[in-house]
Amino acid sequence: RIDTLGQFSANGIALTNAGPLTVAGPIDARSGGLLLTLSQGDLAIDGSVSAADIRLEVAGGISQGDDGQLVANSLSGRAGGAVVLGDAERFVDNRIERIGDFTAREGFSMTNGRSLTLVSLNGSDFTIDAGSADFYLAVDGDLRQDGTDWLYNGRGTWSATGGIGL
Repeated sequence: RIDTLGQFSANGIALTNAGPLTVAGPIDARSGGLLLTLSQGDLAIDGSVSAADIRLEVAGGISQGDDGQLVANSLSGRAGGAVVLGDAERFVDNRIERIGDFTAREGFSMTNGRSLTLVSLNGSDFTIDAGSADFYLAVDGDLRQDGTDWLYNGRGTWSATGGIGL
């Protein structure tokens, strides 16, 4: 039961927590992967999180503060609540290259400060599954999809400063 995760660096990090967690960071696992599993509560990302691959498995929702940033080759995960990694009112400069195998049926929003590719990761047959909830994705660069795997949402909003397509 960790309440706040502060500055931490390792080749790879796997943390399972039985309650809500605030990541104050910075967290540096760039040469390895980062797996955060919360069996109860929400995840608040209020600091920088860097890893080769990030996977978030959260019983509740995932939110990101003004000083929060995700930097990774890939992002995947699931959340029992809404995922808000930036939105239409607040652009968060995340630096994710690929996103896939992410389930957030209570809603999903993300902003990214570089080109982003939607892909099937970890053997999934979808990129993002927001169920019938609202979906928002804004990218500073190109927004691409690698393959034809589905993205599920109720009402979706997409924007990119570059191109959008396959």
